[in-house]
Amino acid sequence: MDAKELNELFTRGLKSCYAKNFDEAWKIVKELQKVAPNARHGYYLEAAIWHELDNPIKEFFTLKNILAQFNNPSSNEKNTIANILINMGESCSHLNMLEEALNFYRLSAQFAYNKKIRILAINNSFVVADSSEKFSCADFQALHDEYKKFFEDIVPYPKKFYNHEKIRVGFMSGDFKNHAVMTWSWALLTRLDKNFFKTHFYSNSKTSDNVTNHLRSIADGWRDIFALTDNDIAKIIRADEIDILFDLSGHTAGNRLPVATYRPASVQISGIGYMNSTGLDA
Repeated sequence: MDAKELNELFTRGLKSCYAKNFDEAWKIVKELQKVAPNARHGYYLEAAIWHELDNPIKEFFTLKNILAQFNNPSSNEKNTIANILINMGESCSHLNMLEEALNFYRLSAQFAYNKKIRILAINNSFVVADSSEKFSCADFQALHDEYKKFFEDIVPYPKKFYNHEKIRVGFMSGDFKNHAVMTWSWALLTRLDKNFFKTHFYSNSKTSDNVTNHLRSIADGWRDIFALTDNDIAKIIRADEIDILFDLSGHTAGNRLPVATYRPASVQISGIGYMNSTGLDA
């Protein structure tokens, strides 16, 4: 079986896995491990199946077995290893093994060549560290300092205040949908007095539902930002002349926290509380 056929079979296995057709996915795992035992495709597919079956223990050990197969990895392989370490951290997090999860995330950040992978690993580190009793204020500061290094080349906009008739409030999130974030932010999002405020939403999500549709209907401005770069999003927020920008995702999944490094709004507030990591200022 050549590389093209191997990738096609692997892709078919992933589609079966995500479609919850696990019997078919397991058959493809066995075939992959038989015809290409050294290619790792079958083991990646096995880990994906355990993930979809919500079995973090078996997923963890499958990932660990994959990790043991690397020897003198290239730069690209180091990025692959970094992704595996992130997934191992997620497995530990699901098992409430917070210290182990944190170690895997931080190891991933050190190992990866790819900047996006490193940022993802540190984002995950913040979330887990916030639940760890062993993580001190000094540890958080060190993690903040590590995160800020990724954005040292960004020049923020100069501070600017506007004289709008109504205060323009911006909300940025990947969770403007049926999600836990909406539970604690709903009153803020929907009950600002329209006599004094205008609300602008910056949605970093591909999906929408009834919650999304309602928020879109009451918004004075709505932007879908999922496909945009951080720089482009910052330009849009600046052009919208936002007075107060709330980031509602922090370091959780779907965040666009790096946008805050540009300081596009007059005042910026993180809803999760990691303001110092990107220069957010309340």
